[in-house]
Amino acid sequence: HAATLEALGCPASASRVWADRELVMDASQAVTGQRLVQDAVVVGGVAHDAREDWKDRLVLLARTVQAAVREYVDEAKALEPMARLEGLATVHLEDMTGWGLTGPLIRSAGVPRDARADGRCRTYVDHQVPVQTREDGDAFARSELRLLEISSSARTLAQVARSMPGGRSRTRMPELVPKGRGLGMVEAPGGEVLCSVVSDGTERPRRVRLRGPDTAHAAALADLLLGCPVEDVSLAVISVDISVGGCDR
Repeated sequence: HAATLEALGCPASASRVWADRELVMDASQAVTGQRLVQDAVVVGGVAHDAREDWKDRLVLLARTVQAAVREYVDEAKALEPMARLEGLATVHLEDMTGWGLTGPLIRSAGVPRDARADGRCRTYVDHQVPVQTREDGDAFARSELRLLEISSSARTLAQVARSMPGGRSRTRMPELVPKGRGLGMVEAPGGEVLCSVVSDGTERPRRVRLRGPDTAHAAALADLLLGCPVEDVSLAVISVDISVGGCDR
């Protein structure tokens, strides 16, 4: 959201979003030891347990984030430059099916598909994750939807923190991957991430593949940017929210 505001020429509004982001980075550092790229999550759990006060800290952070997002949404509706996002880089049904789009790109176009809510991601089975949607499918819809999803994720984070059981922080894993095929899925901020493993029971799996949303979303720009004014190309690309590192994967 901050990048969009900067591209629209609203540095004062963007600076406040960057400042609020620092609160999230500080909390991430307190729980995982790192601010941006966390390697605390490992196969079987987490590399180390968190501090004793992490639950209270995350619940407080969730409330702060939800309050901030409400103000962002109200401000976005009042900011005149945000009108440039309306009708920009609109996602249509043929784009979703042809390019394999997932995540906010399709939810902003009216498709209520979310791995956290429909049972495909088992971690969230015991938690209610509301699926946010918008109908227009344009850059403004994506921007608004992502703000609402930040608020929704903060609420889910507080639920998980309160119900997190005690015990070991990491499951003991077998030395060999059992023979067979496995497919796992999580809903990342940009879309669905799939992990496929094929093993014959020997020392190493025969095949391990990760598929993130970014390559498909970057390819879809070939259609989404058709007819886009040159001065709005950067806004359109920002609204799709592509991770270049995810494309390289």
